[in-house]
Amino acid sequence: MRNSTNFVVLLTLGASLAYAGCSSSDTSSASGGATNHAGTGSTVGGSAGTGSTVGGSGGTGSTVGGSGGTGSTVAGSGGTATGGSSAAGSGGAAAGSGGGGVDCADESTGVGTGAGVTTAVVLIDDIQVSKAGTVAAEWQFADDKQIKDVGAGDTPPADAWARLNYADPNRVSGSADAHDTFIACAGNPAAGSIKNVIPFTADNQFYEVRVVGAEQNLSGATISAKVKLVGGGAPSATCAAHALVYVIDNMAPYAESTPSPVTLTVGKWMDASLTVPATGFEKVNQIGIRITTYTCAP
Repeated sequence: MRNSTNFVVLLTLGASLAYAGCSSSDTSSASGGATNHAGTGSTVGGSAGTGSTVGGSGGTGSTVGGSGGTGSTVAGSGGTATGGSSAAGSGGAAAGSGGGGVDCADESTGVGTGAGVTTAVVLIDDIQVSKAGTVAAEWQFADDKQIKDVGAGDTPPADAWARLNYADPNRVSGSADAHDTFIACAGNPAAGSIKNVIPFTADNQFYEVRVVGAEQNLSGATISAKVKLVGGGAPSATCAAHALVYVIDNMAPYAESTPSPVTLTVGKWMDASLTVPATGFEKVNQIGIRITTYTCAP
């Protein structure tokens, strides 16, 4: 199950597994995200289905745990030390394809065509805020409840991701042609993400989507997100589309974090991240992601 949390909520993550299809010789892959485990005396545990979090465990007396499925993060454990086995089974194989993500035909709808800078489609998923080794908040976008397709300006919706549209000649997120919507069939590590339609028309433009919530002390925190350029943007090497994560402190002088941009590659999920400075961000009330076509990323 994929979970999302509000910006204002701190949590400790848990995971649950669903096992299916156990038999005396079951080693097949599970489907639909469920996991599978091998039966007594089996050699190899069942592999996890596409999008599953954990690979299936090995059966009683088995020697090898199941491998993780496509998009999974953890392989299955080995079997128990009974049923003829002298020791517990070894850990499973490496996890599937390492979280390659899920895509669909609809994700490319809206991509601009033609030479030069064009309308881009960018997907955003798996946003996590971590501090002191604990995930304090995350957004996995399993549904549309935390996404608002609006240019928010001075009145952003609380605890929902929406576009920033303050007046700036280079900001395109406030354009009537810009959108940030939920897409159910594409994401990483599982389906479901924000689909951003970004009407770039020139170099040195930018688009922002952000969430606003209660003030949080994020000094020293790490914020990460998975970002995929489906198409469009600036194809030239000297003005490629970039993504960066930022935070804004709600105390004068309203400091914004120093960006660490990542260059986007068409069709590939990229990791964008930010390490918030150790001081000066005790009252953060905005977390955002900026997509740019700056020749030199901001």
